[in-house]
Formats: sequence, structure tokens, C-alpha cells
Amino acid sequence: MDATQGPSAKSRGRSSIRRRAVRVSGRHSGVSLEDAFWQAFREIATLKGITRPALLTKIDAERTAANLSSAVRLFVLAHYRPNNQMSPTILTNNQRGPSLVSKISLKIGRHPTSDSLEPSFWAALKEIAAAKELPINQLIAEIDRDRHVGNLSSAIRVFVLAHYRGSGR
Repeated sequence: MDATQGPSAKSRGRSSIRRRAVRVSGRHSGVSLEDAFWQAFREIATLKGITRPALLTKIDAERTAANLSSAVRLFVLAHYRPNNQMSPTILTNNQRGPSLVSKISLKIGRHPTSDSLEPSFWAALKEIAAAKELPINQLIAEIDRDRHVGNLSSAIRVFVLAHYRGSGR
């Protein structure tokens, strides 16, 4: 099975990120998202009474140089994160440049590594770690240990989303 074929791709070597064919502003495009983000995006569109293509078009029109997949993730996070000081529009417009991700170096156990995430996800992860009274490296180690997706960045994003959607650990 191809790594993009869906939720049954649970082993460490595969990712739950799937590329979906979408229409944005009347043109064909693709969005690569973790299944949890796609499901949350669908729920938000339904809640707002807007079609998914119309909501994607809105997000696309309001984003800067970031890729559409990151912009959708940030939009979803902004929807669920309580007391979010940044509206979904500001969140997508606020971050400039060709890449929205920030890379940090950390240790998981005794192993040095690095990971790349959008700054809003790093901030949310730091909030969660503080609320759980855990060092961020320990929280990331727990996410890494429990992950069912192919890469750590996806596992962290899904963990953050689950936390803010109310099913966090």
C-alpha cells in the first residue's frame, strides 16, 4: 500500500498524511493533510455552513507565501485553540516567507534530533507542556513513543489538535 492511501497506514514507516484533490478558486489543486486535520476542516466547514471548496478558497486568498496545507492546518488550529490571540486570517497572514516552519533541536531520551513545525504549533505545544507541568522534551518523547503516524512533526500536530479538540491526553 502506498504511504498516502489512508488511515490504515499506521506503521512508523508510513504517514497518515494524504494528498487530496481539491478545487480552489475554480482550479484543481492538492492539499496534503493528516486525516485528523481533514476531518476537523470538514467539521468547521459544516459548522460555518460553507462548502469545503469555498472555505479552501477563502483560506487560499488570505494566506501569504505559505503552502496551502500549512495554511489549512493553522486555520484549523486557530479554530480550536481557546483564547487564541490570533484570528485564523491573522494567523495565516502573520507568517511571511516561503516556509512557515521553524526548526528546533531537542533531545528525545539521550538522542539529539531536530523537528520542524509551524511557530503556532510550537507555541501550542509549549502551552500544553506547561499545563501538564512537563518539560517540552519529555512531552515530545511521550508523543514520539505513542505515535501512530510516520513522522514526528505529524504526530506532534495531531497531538496538539487532539488536545485542543478535547481528546488530549
